[in-house]
Amino acid sequence: MADVIEIQKGDTLTHIARDRNTSVLHLATTNGISNPDRIYAGDPLVVPSRPQGPSAMTTAPQQPTAPTPSPHAPAAPAPDMPPQADSTPPVQPQAPDADTPPEAIDGVEEGEEAADAKSDEEPEEVVCNCPEDEEEDAEETEGDPPADDGKPPIVRAGGDENVDVLYAEGDANAESMGALGTVDAEARIGAARMDHAGTFGDNPVGGSQQMDLMTAGAKFEGGIVNGAGLQAQADATGVSQRGSLFLGSDENNPLLEGGAAYTLGSAEAKANGLLGNDGTRRGIAFGAGAQAAAVKGDLDGGFSIPIPFTDWTFEGRGKLGGSLGSAGLAGNVQALQDLETGRYHAGVSGAAALLAGIGIDVDLSLGPAYTDRQRPNGP
Repeated sequence: MADVIEIQKGDTLTHIARDRNTSVLHLATTNGISNPDRIYAGDPLVVPSRPQGPSAMTTAPQQPTAPTPSPHAPAAPAPDMPPQADSTPPVQPQAPDADTPPEAIDGVEEGEEAADAKSDEEPEEVVCNCPEDEEEDAEETEGDPPADDGKPPIVRAGGDENVDVLYAEGDANAESMGALGTVDAEARIGAARMDHAGTFGDNPVGGSQQMDLMTAGAKFEGGIVNGAGLQAQADATGVSQRGSLFLGSDENNPLLEGGAAYTLGSAEAKANGLLGNDGTRRGIAFGAGAQAAAVKGDLDGGFSIPIPFTDWTFEGRGKLGGSLGSAGLAGNVQALQDLETGRYHAGVSGAAALLAGIGIDVDLSLGPAYTDRQRPNGP
């Protein structure tokens, strides 16, 4: 006799054939399965009844149950004659067919192992053999530590690659351009720093956060190429933190962004000069200033509009700030091209403080989209 069972998740024909004491070839032929390595959870399957002992073997043969083809098997052509009752005696339990090639048996066994490994499959998902190289890749990648990205060693905290503790940076560069040249130097030390930005899942909405604790910095770049230039900056900060929310899937060029920042204990001095081409910038810029404050607060915002059919964007950024326990005066105006980013900038900034102060900084730029969140020529 034969039973009709429902294929369960993780089943294979080899497993069912062993359980029913029959062969994979018999199950595939009876059920119209063209590929024994591919069955589907939820399909009906005609299988021999489980053996009942010696008395069951002497029982008079009964009419076998008509096979129920798999819904995923190709449709059989319509018969020319009316269906006749099958007079073939029921199939006795037998060992796997000796004519079955060893490769097919090995393939079925591999299919069973792959099905056991894929116990988390959804219903109706295909159970099939997986190439050995794919399984090895999955075993190698699962749980492995991230590959070395080539960055210099640095003490990390919190498991976030954007968090630095007891960090120090140094950079120097000199280029010869004709008889003259340009120089770029930068140095920074600090106790702790965090800089992180990203979107919230798959939503086109994200945020950023930057924090510095007990930092100091110095920067100088410029030279004489086809003109004259100078850009010098020095700053020191006790505690500084900024957060923002932005709209857009590209965190480096958000469509809209708004943020706020505070600083406890700060001092800075800036100088900016450019007339012609200094090797890093081209245009004109004039500015200078020095400020110190016990407490500072800023509100900032910006937009970035992609230029159709190009990789350029038009961006505008602005910042409005206030301070307490402060003193200082600063101003800057510029119209230039940043030769490193290729963007054109036009901006103005100014600040004045005596016990209390206020400052403003505005920049408009046009050029290739930014590849990071740094804005060296604006707020």
